[in-house]
Amino acid sequence: MKFKGNNPRDIVTELDFTCQKIIQQTISECFPSDSFLGEEDDNVGEITNSDIDNKSSSEASISALSNALSQNNDDNNGDIEQLLWIVDPIDGTTNFQSGM
Repeated sequence: MKFKGNNPRDIVTELDFTCQKIIQQTISECFPSDSFLGEEDDNVGEITNSDIDNKSSSEASISALSNALSQNNDDNNGDIEQLLWIVDPIDGTTNFQSGM
C-alpha cells in the first residue's frame, strides 16, 4: 500500500493502478478517438505536506484536466463527438482496502 503525496489518509493500492489500466485499455479499444484522465495518473490530485486546505490537490487536478482538455482539443480538430473520460478506478480505496 502506498500513499498519495505524503498524506497517510489518501492510500493507493496496486489494484487501483491495475483497475485504471484495464479501464483505460477498454475505453481506448472501444473509443479510440476519446481522451482519458485517471485519478492515478501522475500529478492528478497529488497532495503535498504543505497542503492543509487541499489547494495543491485542487491546483494539480485543474492542471491535469486543463492539459487533458487541451490535448483533446488539439487531437480533436473541432469534432465535438470526442469525449474526455475522467475515471476514479476504485472510489473509496480506504474502505475497499478495509474489506468494506
